[in-house]
Amino acid sequence: MHEGEMLPAKVIPSKGCAYVCYGGYEFQKPTYEVLTGYGYVWIHVQHHGIPPNAVSTGRARNGDPIYFGRGHHQGSLTPGLISSRQRCLYIPYGGREIRLDSYEVLCRQ
Repeated sequence: MHEGEMLPAKVIPSKGCAYVCYGGYEFQKPTYEVLTGYGYVWIHVQHHGIPPNAVSTGRARNGDPIYFGRGHHQGSLTPGLISSRQRCLYIPYGGREIRLDSYEVLCRQ
């Protein structure tokens, strides 16, 4: 949770925290929730579409849905948030919010 929004995060167990991105920056979070279970699949997105079965973590302050995604950056497959309005993935990396245009969306099977 950051600024009242439930955001997807990257969890680093060895550091005992999660990282979210927001407003251009990466933020460390000492408490977080982890989605577990069966029935999920990662789908590579073509033309920045969002599948109807995409997993939403909630809504941004402007009311737009936020989806859970992941993408490759600097040799790492990093989770982050998909902006439905901007049709891109934002990941927390190196203290900043990084935009990726090639990504996968977490979907229900």
